[in-house]
Order: sequence, then structure tokens, then C-alpha cells
Amino acid sequence: MEDCLAAYCHLLGEGYAPERVVPVGISAGGTLVLSTLLAAQELGLPMPAAAVLLSPAVDMLFLGESVLLNRETDWLAPERFRAMQEDYLAGHDPGDPLASPLYADLSGLPPLLVQAGGGEVLVDGIAAFVSTARLQGVPVAFDCTEGMFHCWQMFAAVLPEGAAAVERVGAFVRRHVPGE
Repeated sequence: MEDCLAAYCHLLGEGYAPERVVPVGISAGGTLVLSTLLAAQELGLPMPAAAVLLSPAVDMLFLGESVLLNRETDWLAPERFRAMQEDYLAGHDPGDPLASPLYADLSGLPPLLVQAGGGEVLVDGIAAFVSTARLQGVPVAFDCTEGMFHCWQMFAAVLPEGAAAVERVGAFVRRHVPGE
């Protein structure tokens, strides 16, 4: 997260207007985007125009029924969650809002596009995050594609649903960062 925050600060320091920046992250990268936004906000930095979160891991406690119900439709195996916590958290509290943005004060964040697959194990946590963000006043577009698995967007070259998801990301970014 410190590297992501340093990169954002570098962009601002180089004169890039925050209203022309849209960080995008997939899976743990989506978590990093949110953590970076929260840390930037805490430092009083201007928020970017928007942010895109693709199948983000927003709850490192991995709660929700979809963890069990979607284990047959997703390649992300719940049995790996303990190892993921150890690797990603390096001993930090999984309930820390910087690790699990579901538990953060999200007010003041820029507009978000959140994509999830209806068949992924993390979809309940993602849906809970979307609800929490909306309750805290964050404009959120939630794009849940039924039957899709964790990070299906990476298969845009061969999966029509992935290509359509990437197109929706582009449309969202163009809405928030109009061309010159």
C-alpha cells in the first residue's frame, strides 16, 4: 500500500491533475486501490476522479455464505484463504480497515465501479462493501455478472462476459474523465 500511495503522490507531484487519475485494481489489487484511497484521504490528499475495483478482496476475514455456496463455481479455493491472509497481511489484523476496507469509514471516497462475478466466493463480501459504501454516501456502480468466477475480466480475449466487463470499465472511466 505504501508503494501505491507513493506512486499516487508522485503523479500529483509531477503535476497530474487528480481529476484525470482513475486507479484500477483486480482482486488484491482492488484492495490496494481502496487502501491507497483511504491513506491518501487521511493525509488530506485530493481524491482521484474515480476508482475501479474488479473482484476486490474487501474483507480479509472472508465472511459470507458465498464462500461456501460458490466453492464449486470459482477457482479461488476457500482452503487458500489462510495462506492469503498470512501472505497479504504479514501479521496485521485482518479486521484493520486498510486490509479489509469493508470495515473502513468510506465517506469522501470518489465514485467507484465495483465488478463481481455472481459465482465467485467473494461476492457476498463485495456486495456488503457496496452497500456499506452507498450508506456512507459514496457513489457506487455495482456490476455483478451472474455465473462469473473470480477475476473473469482477465479472460476478455476469449470470454464474451470478460470483454463486456472491460467495455463497461472503459465507459465508466470515460464518464468520469472526459477526453480533451
